Amino acid sequence: MEDQTPDFRVIDRRASTAAEREEAEPSSVEASSSQPTADTVSPKSEEGMPSPEMLLPLIALQMEVKQLALALVGIFDAHAWRALGLHANPKTGQAEENLPAAQLAIDCMQFLLSKVERDLPEQELRELRRRLTDLRLNYAARAK
Repeated sequence: MEDQTPDFRVIDRRASTAAEREEAEPSSVEASSSQPTADTVSPKSEEGMPSPEMLLPLIALQMEVKQLALALVGIFDAHAWRALGLHANPKTGQAEENLPAAQLAIDCMQFLLSKVERDLPEQELRELRRRLTDLRLNYAARAK
């Protein structure tokens, strides 16, 4: 049996245009596995990278459930502070108060924390509970 090496071509995409990339890439891409990838799930930007809104779902698919839950606790924490009007919205640069959104984020954070707390080290659990208490106190002060 004879070894055959498939022909390939190296393309420097840093300097190429979209038309050159389309010409160099095959038009049909077959998925090699059932797992979604950047090529099969997300629309691509001009640089050939997944669009920013698809990066989190792509990363989340590769995480363990506990890691994902802890990451979401952090995300809900940040959203709650922003919805309380205590942190600026990164898109507008303005602090905007949205108490129903803050309450939902706090509730989601509490739920997720209750699901992973038995697996956390005591110091990390204490810190997350402190953050949750701070959010609740700030929410109560704003809701008056």
